[in-house]
Formats: sequence, C-alpha cells, structure tokens
Amino acid sequence: MTFQYTLNRILTILLILGMMACEEQLKIPVKVSKNFWYKYENATATEWELKDDFYIVSFNLNNFPKSAAFKTDGEWIRTVSYLKPKRSMVCVHDFVKENYAGASIIETIFMETPASERYYVTIGRSSTDGADSTDAAGNNEKVSGDNLVLEFDSDCGFIKVK
Repeated sequence: MTFQYTLNRILTILLILGMMACEEQLKIPVKVSKNFWYKYENATATEWELKDDFYIVSFNLNNFPKSAAFKTDGEWIRTVSYLKPKRSMVCVHDFVKENYAGASIIETIFMETPASERYYVTIGRSSTDGADSTDAAGNNEKVSGDNLVLEFDSDCGFIKVK
C-alpha cells in the first residue's frame, strides 16, 4: 500500500463519520428533505438548521448562495437568494440613481414565497454627507451612515422603503 492510498482511505472514513455525526445531530423529516430536493435538485453544499419550528437549509444553486425555509410537515415557506450588488436588475440601479443621488447598492436579496416574489435592496452612501433624496413616493429620505432598504416587486415596481 502506498502512503497516498492509506491517506485517501483515512480521509474517506473521517468524511463518512463526520457526515453521520451531522445527521445524528439534526434529524430532517423525510417530507422536508424530499420537498427540498424536489424543488432544488441541483443544489450543492447543503447545511440544515432548525429555527422556531422551521427547517432552514443553506445551499448553493448555480453558484448563488441561497437559503430556504420549510415547515416541519415539508411545506415550503420561502427561499432567499443573495445577489451581488452588480447582479441587481438594471431598473433597480436606475431607480437608485434617480431617487437617491450618491447612494450605492450594498446588498440585494431576492425573496420568493408561495404568494410573492420581492427584491430587497439595501442602499447607502460611501460618504457621510447625508444629502436628502426624495423617493418615488415623494418622501424626503436622508441616506447617510444609516442604510435604507428598498422593496421592489419582481417586475421592478417600487413598493416602499423599509
């Protein structure tokens, strides 16, 4: 036996033991696991946790980090996709440029639920001048050290400032 062969066997055994330990720590109900894999069959790097009677799974799909929530009976509640600021829709960039001069997009989250699809865009200024901007609803908002979260529907329609 070669050293490399022995090392590979040891690493394989440790990997299997680690996977078994993780499964023993958190038992995922069959319906939850089945519904997740049905909805996201190409997901990779899954990590499960139980929060407030919901199973939350973090995973990657097409190189995008996501998380999904399921009820204990397997019902899908929501999926959150974390987008890089440059991946935000062009209309969102245009909206921010028009309504919040000098602000930039810090983070974009896309949330899908059975009832809706929404974009939540966090904006802020790199400087601390705190210049006033008027949003699409006519509200005078100050974007300074505090960030604002803008909500858009899936067609890029502005909904509100959170």
